[in-house]
Amino acid sequence: MINKDARYLEEFFFRAMLKDSWAAGNKRKMNLVAPGVAIPDGFVGHYYQEGNGRASLILIDAWQSGTNNAFFGYTTIWQGGIDLPPVWVMQYYGFMEKQVEALVRKSLMMAYSQGHFLNGRGIDGLRGMEFTSYHNKNILDCSIAHDFSQFAGIESIVKVNPEDGGKTSTHSFLMIQGGLLSS
Repeated sequence: MINKDARYLEEFFFRAMLKDSWAAGNKRKMNLVAPGVAIPDGFVGHYYQEGNGRASLILIDAWQSGTNNAFFGYTTIWQGGIDLPPVWVMQYYGFMEKQVEALVRKSLMMAYSQGHFLNGRGIDGLRGMEFTSYHNKNILDCSIAHDFSQFAGIESIVKVNPEDGGKTSTHSFLMIQGGLLSS
């Protein structure tokens, strides 16, 4: 069960992702967007802040893309300033073909606007282009919560090819993990 403080951070996560994220259609390069945060060269991402000083909440989502549709990155939340240890993190790695970006964005924005957290990603089972569907599944079969406080999962977009005997092809695959770093 997610505690009151974690719920507060989760609600901030949704606000940040709805306002300034890749899913929301925003893309900008970060050049040391906040005092004390060194984003490595080659990363792009988003910075969102509510409040100031010790009352602040800060989210940074930074990623780097390869030449083969692959990418990796992290999303981090700080409470009370970047000079303090982060309180929540999500790491991800995977690939995504351009033709499925719209389906991923749609699924993410649906999840964020509904306040639905499943591995920080989108709504499972959403349909896209012909015979294509979005999947988001937990990957660990253990006692972890699988909510904002602790999670691990796989996101994929799979197309069923009926003209090829129902064989499937994967157009996006992402591994995700993360959770609270303090209670």
